[in-house]
Amino acid sequence: MQSKLSKCSFIMVSVLLASAGECAAGGPQPFQELGIARGINYPVDIGNLQFGSGLGLFDIDGDGDPDALVIGAADGRVGLYENDGAGFFTDRTYDGPTPRMAKHTDYSGVSAADYDGDGDLDIYLSRFGAPNTLFRNDGNWIFTDVTAASGLGDVGHAFSTVWADCNADGWLDVYVCNRTFTNADPTENGFYENNGDGTFTEKAIDVGIQRAGDPTLVATFFDFDFDSDPDLYLGTDKGALTPFTNHLFENLDGSFINITAMTGTEANVDCMGIGLGDVDRNGRFDMFLTNTPQGHVLLTGNPDGTFTDQSVASGAQEFEIGWGNAFFDFDNDSWDDLYIVQTGANNAFYRNPGSFPLDNIGAAMNVATAGSSYCMATGDVDNDGDIDLLVSKQSDRIQLYINNEGSTRNWAKFNVVGQDANTFGIGAQVRVLTDLALPPQMREVRAGHNYKAMDPTTVHFGLDDAASMNEITIVWPNTADTRVLTGYPANRTWTAYPPESIGDADLDGDVDGIDFDAIFDRHVNLNGRTPEPIEPGIEMLDADADGDFDADDILLIGTPCPSDVAAPIGVLDLADINTFIAAFLGQDPLADLTGEGIFDLADLGLFIAGFNDGCP
Repeated sequence: MQSKLSKCSFIMVSVLLASAGECAAGGPQPFQELGIARGINYPVDIGNLQFGSGLGLFDIDGDGDPDALVIGAADGRVGLYENDGAGFFTDRTYDGPTPRMAKHTDYSGVSAADYDGDGDLDIYLSRFGAPNTLFRNDGNWIFTDVTAASGLGDVGHAFSTVWADCNADGWLDVYVCNRTFTNADPTENGFYENNGDGTFTEKAIDVGIQRAGDPTLVATFFDFDFDSDPDLYLGTDKGALTPFTNHLFENLDGSFINITAMTGTEANVDCMGIGLGDVDRNGRFDMFLTNTPQGHVLLTGNPDGTFTDQSVASGAQEFEIGWGNAFFDFDNDSWDDLYIVQTGANNAFYRNPGSFPLDNIGAAMNVATAGSSYCMATGDVDNDGDIDLLVSKQSDRIQLYINNEGSTRNWAKFNVVGQDANTFGIGAQVRVLTDLALPPQMREVRAGHNYKAMDPTTVHFGLDDAASMNEITIVWPNTADTRVLTGYPANRTWTAYPPESIGDADLDGDVDGIDFDAIFDRHVNLNGRTPEPIEPGIEMLDADADGDFDADDILLIGTPCPSDVAAPIGVLDLADINTFIAAFLGQDPLADLTGEGIFDLADLGLFIAGFNDGCP
């Protein structure tokens, strides 16, 4: 691993850090637990029998910030909390006296995905020995139980659920982790393929990923081999004492083959959580697997598709009973840090200094929650550019840890617009390269994958001192459609649009005369030749992906007619003549109709011919 570019020497003395809050030159500041102060007052009374109650941070109401969903109260209510955008929450659990979601004390896990392609996140709650429940999101905090109609009422002892488009049909499928033979229940894992009409068909055996008899607790879809389709990794309980192991399945055109042995991913552990990141910045995904006191496991990915056990070198084995965990860059220094929730021991937090071993800073950062925790979620709840923590603490209340690091280093966030019915781009990969002489960072948009938990679909990057990003590479799932953006500034939340959406100014799904009118009006307002820096909200106009909007983008977006160079599009009139003449005399690329980079009679001839012919 490479040495980290640090902002200051990191003082590993908890008392000094807790009191000072930062290093002399502006280093990491501790978290503050502000659950009640921010409006989340929810008791986690039950859940030991089902090994924890899940939770989520994700955008339920579609306003661009992560809301909270929590379970585990003694009365079985589903806690729903609306974020105001600054990290303060309003309780939406009830609509008057009526709970917005049915109460059940056997709720186990949480995931969310746009199963019906209508542009919002629907909610899937796993249950422990009862049918899982799918709630369709109808907007305005209204939810409809569509379990029976959808066919997603899996009846096993379910834990985590994860979503991906496995067969490249544009619709999200879901994998259900059942702890088979819990309470003598023989129900196996389920894989439900989305039929595109609101219904699902169970196909785990058909596609080769059922794993008969395995007591599965957690799974993740991720593109381990970078071929743009989702592969599957299963975390199996009881692997430390029996022949059970974890399993890695490679996706081959919608069917899967078991490649566990050849990749070295067996990991004979009692696997309860799977964290995914690139802790060593080598461009391959790494996996952190929580375990019983035999020790947690870190498998780092190699360029040849195999994995190496770096558990001892990482210094993060803990030798406690671990559950949910996550890699995220809490201090925005561009390296993945690691948080682990545990039962019977304090939660652990490891800062990544750029080389092993990792630094254990849980107590210093005020996040070494005592007691027992099973589940966690991460997200930037207060929109200040750093990642906050939501932790389900057993026999206590939900803990919300607000991160105070956002003002000290730079960052960027990305929302990936998906293709077809996969509206949130689940499975898309984003890579960011800055000028810090370090390899690119990478993230993947996921739905589920953490233990019983859901994180936002927005991906976050710490950028340290970099004021802008040299390259941003987005690869869309299953199609491998790729865009490479350059020159985008830091400290903004960007929307990444797929190639077919470029030029769709009104975001109605097509590029038509209305869009051309808006684009030309914007260009004219810029006096024709002044590039406009791209800002959030107009990313779809950056056709050449160079970080600004100008005549080059208009040329790439195109019009139905080369002579139709002024709004209103579809009408050839004096405005087109005046605009063309001004562009021609000013050597504006708008008048370079031949695309040769010069302004001559050939361009003039094309304009006159098109104008006289009336264009199509």
